[in-house]
Order: sequence, then structure tokens, then C-alpha cells
Amino acid sequence: MAESLFKTWRVIKLPRGELNLSKTLQSGQQFTWRKIARENETATVDGDTQASWRGVIAEMVWTLKQDRNDENLLYMIHGPWKDTKVSSKRKRKAGTDLGRRHVIAKKGAGYQESMDAIESQYQTFDSIIKDYFQLDVNLRQLYAEWSKADSNFAKVATSMTGIRILRQDPVENLFSFICSSNNNISRITGMVGNLCKRYGRKLLNVDGIDYYQFPEIAALAQHDAEKVMRDMGFGYRAKYINESAKILNKKGVAWLYSLRQTPYKECQQQLRQLYGVGAKVADCICLMSLDKPSVVPVDTHVFQISSRYYIPGLRKQKSLTGKAYTEISEYFLKLYGPYAGWAHSVLFTADLKNVT
Repeated sequence: MAESLFKTWRVIKLPRGELNLSKTLQSGQQFTWRKIARENETATVDGDTQASWRGVIAEMVWTLKQDRNDENLLYMIHGPWKDTKVSSKRKRKAGTDLGRRHVIAKKGAGYQESMDAIESQYQTFDSIIKDYFQLDVNLRQLYAEWSKADSNFAKVATSMTGIRILRQDPVENLFSFICSSNNNISRITGMVGNLCKRYGRKLLNVDGIDYYQFPEIAALAQHDAEKVMRDMGFGYRAKYINESAKILNKKGVAWLYSLRQTPYKECQQQLRQLYGVGAKVADCICLMSLDKPSVVPVDTHVFQISSRYYIPGLRKQKSLTGKAYTEISEYFLKLYGPYAGWAHSVLFTADLKNVT
């Protein structure tokens, strides 16, 4: 594989409070980012070696970090470089076209030396990462509004600034959250990793670790996939993944992406036609990959937070009912407004253990 021109840190300027990279990537939204220990990270910024995160976006391997003040976002891309367009299922709306070429020159022709061409390529990468973290959203302003509306949020926010909702690939988001049924983050992470290793395409090896593209739907829809996944320890989720993949194979991946333009209620109903997708999983997908920032997914964590701080009447209930789910979602929507799902994620992350 050719050496990359892009294995140096690229800086995206951000004010402090707009992003906390570590907390965002540990907030239970995405399960394939790997923390790189400081002693293993050779690249530094202003002499300060920070912990980094490595994962896959747009079929390329990225390393991300922030500077010492948690202000700017820095990235490095390891490849692989391709002279083909990224498949249409990876295209995002709002002007960020992941189908643009990720290579400067065809194999064997050598890299273009023009600094203008290199900068143009970096601008494409900037667009990808800004889209992924939705950096066009003014998070500090939202935190101020939520803190004014909710004294409990104001208290939590002092140690939980910079938590953003990722704009993920809907296919990966869907199947990752099918794995989340009656599960914890550690086990979900293991399952998604095994799914990628078994059915995904290997992209490249970085520092002795293999990185994979998330599996294509056709691979998960194979007739023997359910048995294979059961043998891998997926349990009943194996059937959910396999059957949902078969449905998506028939509908076409464009159907899933089209839900970004579909009103929330209809979008949720459409998603719930898939195996293993109830209200919570559907709402996670709506929030994290289908551009529905007001949606508040409710699980046991959010149920407990709600009964403890917001809706005392829920304390009499031992479990989350459908009625309670709706009550909680509507409560937070009224409290926090059009980005209620983002605010709820801050409360959710604060309730998790081992988030650093």
C-alpha cells in the first residue's frame, strides 16, 4: 500500500465546549471506536501527547484527538486510498458527498505534488468529519438554553460539556442497535466488532490492529448468517439481524436513507417493521443517523433519571411501560425543545460508569 500524504495532524478549529471527543465517543452511540493509550501515540501537538481514538468513517481509518484544552479537533487519516467512488449508500445530504474521490492520483501514476490539490483533498476530509460530528450545530448555545430551562441539567453540564450526537451511517447504526437489545455497552461493542470481523471487508492494519468496514447488507442477509451469528454468541439477536437484512435487501438501502426526509412518527413506524426494532431502537436510529434531533430514546437509564429528577410519579413503577415511554419522551421534548435528543444524551452519558 502506498504511503499516505495525510498521515499528519490536520486541525479543525473549535471553541472550548463545542466538543468533548472522549465523552462523545463513550456515550453509547457508536461501538467501534478504539481508544489509543497515550504511551502508544507517537504524534504530538505542541509537545503534549494526548490520548487518541481510532476508527472508521467513510471506509477510511481515522485517528482523532483534541489539544490539551479540549478545544480543537485534530485528525489523521491512515487510508486506504481508493480511485473509486464510495458506494451511494454512504452519501450524506447537506452538501457532504462521500462519493467524491478519496485519492489524488491513480495507482502507479504517483501522487500529485500540488499543495493546492492536497489542500482541496483535506477540505473534503474536513467536510466528512464536520458532518460526522455535526459541527454546524452551536452546542454552547444549546447548553446555555438547556441549563436555563433545567437546573438539574445545569448541574450535570459542569462536568459533561461538549457531548454531541454523531451523524452515523444508518446501516451501521441500525444493526448496532439491534445488538443493543437487553445488552450493555461492553457486550454490544464486542458483538459489533465480531460482526465487522466476520462479515466486513478489512481496510488495513494500523499498529498491529485490523480495521474493518461495516458489513454490507447482503452479507448479513446470507441464508446461513443466523446460524453463524448464533454460534458467535448473538443469541436471539442473530435472527433479528438476519431477517432485517433480508428486508433491507428487498427494499434497497436507499429506502433507509430516504427516512432522513421522512417525518418522525412515520419514520419510527417504518423502522419498526424491521425485526428486533422496537420504539427505543427505532428512536436511537432516528436520533443518531436519520436527522431527528428532537427524538428522545428511553431505556432503563433514562427511565431511572426521569423518575429520580423529573417525573416523581414514575417512582411507583417497577419497569418501563409503553405509556411511561411516551410520557418521558414528550416531557423532555417540551423541556428542551428541537434538540431534546441531544440534551437527553448528556444526561444519559452522565449516568454511565467509566466515562472519562
